[in-house]
Amino acid sequence: MLSKLAGGLADQLGTPQAGFLVTWLFDSNVARLLQERPPALAAYLVVAAMLTPLFAMLASCDQTATDLGTRHIRFLIPRVGRAEIFVARLVGASIVTTFAQLLGGIAATTVALVVNKEAGQAGAIISYGAQVTGFLIIYSLPMVGLMSLVSAGMASVGLALLVGLGGYGVLAAALALAPLKGAVATIASFLIPGGLKPYLLQPELGPALAACAGALGYFVLYSFLGWQVFRRRNT
Repeated sequence: MLSKLAGGLADQLGTPQAGFLVTWLFDSNVARLLQERPPALAAYLVVAAMLTPLFAMLASCDQTATDLGTRHIRFLIPRVGRAEIFVARLVGASIVTTFAQLLGGIAATTVALVVNKEAGQAGAIISYGAQVTGFLIIYSLPMVGLMSLVSAGMASVGLALLVGLGGYGVLAAALALAPLKGAVATIASFLIPGGLKPYLLQPELGPALAACAGALGYFVLYSFLGWQVFRRRNT
């Protein structure tokens, strides 16, 4: 994707002609995002926000599942305790996803700098690249927290991945196809962290910051529920 953006796709996405197609595929806010922000970074944000749940769940599906499934946790608890194990695995998975998003953000910002060679644009591009990277890092955390809950409940890596990805995908599809409108549709969308995505994909900073605050709330809630399941598991 970054190669395509560097090859000229970014400039095409920022044109009014492409705006009609983007509005049809997504909505007017995404079209404004591509026109008002550096197109390469805006396009990266749109695609990365769509793929973040998948990759964050893949990266964090085995937090405590293997230890519970193999009973190896019996040898760990006398040395460090359950709380230390759970928090260490949660933090480790968060670091993995954060590092991956950081590398992706650096690559996207570099592409944007190469594509936009106008004088005086470098500072704005780097600033927005840092903003996009920060948004994606925070948006990844609810998925990590969710998989801490699923991993503790399933005690199997394969089953945790199946339940996590499958359950999230089915619920997202059901919400997208449900004949809901207005405030009811908005409230229902927040059943999963993906309901925050439209607020991240706006040119204004306020909605994106509110979405980040919501993502942190999801992370705390899922992590707390995961801890409640993990501390009660019979080893």
